Amino acid sequence: MLEKTPKVLLNSFWERCQDAIRRDWRLVGIMLAALALRLAWAIFWTGSIHPEGTEYARIAENLVAGHGYVGLATPGKELMFPPLFPLLIAAFSYLTHGAEFAGRLVSILMGTLFVVPIFFITARMYGRGVAHIAAVLAALHPFLVGFSATVYSEMTYMTLVFAGIGCAWRCLDRLAAADFVLTGIFFGLAYLIRPEAGAFSLVAILFIVGFSAVVDRRNLRPALLRSALIIACFAAMAAPYVIWLSAQAGQFRLEGKSPLLYVAAKNIINGMSFSEAYHRIDQNLNEQGIFLRSNLSVIQEADFSVTDLLRLAAVGVRDNLPEVARDISSGFFLGSPILFALAILGLFASPWNLRLAGQQLFFVALLGLSATALLFYPRHEIRYDFMFLPVMLIWGAGGLIAVGQWAGSTLTQLGIKGTVAQRGGRVVQIVLAAGLLLVAFAGVNRLGLISSYGPQNRPIKTAGEWLDRFKPGPKTVMDSWSVLAFHAHATLVPFPHADPALVLRYIEKRKVDFIVLTDLGRPRKPYLGGWIDNGIPSPHARLVYNDGTHAIGRVLIYQWVP
Repeated sequence: MLEKTPKVLLNSFWERCQDAIRRDWRLVGIMLAALALRLAWAIFWTGSIHPEGTEYARIAENLVAGHGYVGLATPGKELMFPPLFPLLIAAFSYLTHGAEFAGRLVSILMGTLFVVPIFFITARMYGRGVAHIAAVLAALHPFLVGFSATVYSEMTYMTLVFAGIGCAWRCLDRLAAADFVLTGIFFGLAYLIRPEAGAFSLVAILFIVGFSAVVDRRNLRPALLRSALIIACFAAMAAPYVIWLSAQAGQFRLEGKSPLLYVAAKNIINGMSFSEAYHRIDQNLNEQGIFLRSNLSVIQEADFSVTDLLRLAAVGVRDNLPEVARDISSGFFLGSPILFALAILGLFASPWNLRLAGQQLFFVALLGLSATALLFYPRHEIRYDFMFLPVMLIWGAGGLIAVGQWAGSTLTQLGIKGTVAQRGGRVVQIVLAAGLLLVAFAGVNRLGLISSYGPQNRPIKTAGEWLDRFKPGPKTVMDSWSVLAFHAHATLVPFPHADPALVLRYIEKRKVDFIVLTDLGRPRKPYLGGWIDNGIPSPHARLVYNDGTHAIGRVLIYQWVP
């Protein structure tokens, strides 16, 4: 019986997909449009790979080559990034014969599939009419389209999380065991990309059990018993990684990222700059910054204390939360303030029955957990707002419907005939949605996180590929970013935070083969500006590549001859 369970689940899932397609061809059309946009962005609007994507892609390359779970820059095993996204890249690389394209392909496919859970979640809250609007917004939103062409893990993570949410909400309708199993599987897979998904699975269980207790107490016992299936399936997904990570770290660990963030954030609030916290070396050339050391050494050093965690939370409340609130309410890259206004309207435009109230509270808890996690990051980045956008799109779709109905009713009151008034309401909806998407496109176009690695950044990739031809095989590159080193098939040593004389000694210690200087990297370390303008002050440094013909400025590569 147990052997048949996966097949039964897959058949059930496939039958639901086929039924959905037969019943709603518009959703299929929306998904095809989503796929086309993401492919077009990947073809015409990308340049080099993103820095974090280089680590994922290099892990995948090393897995395929049999070198183990090792990244691009981190000495020793990579313990910060969970394994699912690199494993997906590794699997797809057998088809694409390249980790970068494989990573982009994973994001494109998962970004396209993201439309599906958004549609079904919205349909359960507001009906299929609103769901089509939410699906269109999810398919066309430039922030989602842009991220779907990167080698970041966000789109894969968000698709799995919202698939888990959709299955959790199906559990309320019939308490079917298959839905509980799928909920646990989806949240478990999401955990293998970002471990905070474990907290979301607990919220889902509380939501299912609490709703059953309030609506019909006869369902409370079966809801409790079947919620164990969520826990069991989640544990089955997570256990291999937890066992491996704990064995590598020498201590029980559910994830490896928080110790690194904790050590960096604690050093920053104690007075270090970001550069020092991440890349400092001492007078004896010993690595102190967390990104110059092995993940294992930082994890073993981290000594969590309640006092320090409270200090970090206080700093996060002061620094990070205002930025999150500003992004949500007025961040052009999200489509706000238009999206924010529509989301508020959609949240309160229709009265809440018991079911809708529970669903809205679930979203509030989800966003609250996401905001709490941001308190402990050393600094805020806009991609940390990612969890807020899908919920705002769902609420915003409801807001568009409310505005359209208001506009149609107003036109009717002004004496315009019913059909014309309804069309007028739709025109208002289209104009608002188009305005939202245009504002988002303008914001994303100015957004360094995506556009800085667009076509104008291709000279970095070109230089990396040149270096790979200039010196094939293993080599070590010192650079401010990991992008060129990835394209050169090299190991990266980041520029350390130190006096220039110490840096030159550190180059010798780390047996660096090439040093990369770019105008983009100039602000990263104080001494780099002088090196870019006047050359590296050492007879061991020989300039072998000089390209200054592009908008990003100069790209210089020095060969270090011991």
